[in-house]
Amino acid sequence: DVLTLLELLEAATKLLSVIFYPTIGDIHLVFLSIQDFLDSYI
Repeated sequence: DVLTLLELLEAATKLLSVIFYPTIGDIHLVFLSIQDFLDSYI
């Protein structure tokens, strides 16, 4: 569902925007969550 994907991306954006200096580790965890979500639809 596109709306669910957009909600996930919004949550990821908000999470990374509140971190003053997001590290590669922070970004990696967020991207893994998005990838897991997308893998569940394939």
